[in-house]
Amino acid sequence: GLQGVRGGFLRTGAAWDRFPTRRWLPRRAAALATLPATLLADSTHQAAYRVITWRELNKNLFTALWVQKLVLTIVLAVVVGIAAFNIVSTLIMIVLEKKKEIAILKSMGATNGDVRSVFLTVGTVIGVVGLTIGLGLGYAISALLRAYAWPLDPKVYMIDHLPVDIRAIDYILCASIAFVICLVATLIPSWRASKMHPVEGLHYE
Repeated sequence: GLQGVRGGFLRTGAAWDRFPTRRWLPRRAAALATLPATLLADSTHQAAYRVITWRELNKNLFTALWVQKLVLTIVLAVVVGIAAFNIVSTLIMIVLEKKKEIAILKSMGATNGDVRSVFLTVGTVIGVVGLTIGLGLGYAISALLRAYAWPLDPKVYMIDHLPVDIRAIDYILCASIAFVICLVATLIPSWRASKMHPVEGLHYE
């Protein structure tokens, strides 16, 4: 029968006891779903009991998490943009330093596409090396956090430790986006190198 309200949910003896208080929200919702419809519709309980979701009960916490996620997204976007500009500037410096070599290659019959492919390969290698290091560090930190089980105050966060969920799809998605950004960042330097005239590279030699 109906025993009381705990954590914002209606609680029954038989149904609720099957779900310990530290398990996740979907199982608590399942316990609520086992209540007879006639009991919830009974007018004698409408004034004494009110059913609210966990999100409504912790509205301030979810708002703070949403703001935190927005700020982290902006910060990560800025970091990725800076990394892309670093790749562009590095390759442009290589083009300026290798004017003579590019001119020699072109004078020996190398086409614009050949020169462009060289710098695209260089940019791709830089991106793959950075991507590998970043994914490795990210996985190592996530694994350490999951093994350490960072403690939290259950009275505030409703859970006793920081949950860490390592999913392969997240790594694949991040790697794909980063690789595409690195590839796009190499287009401007490679195009500039391919358009260089041999006379320009050998003018002061």
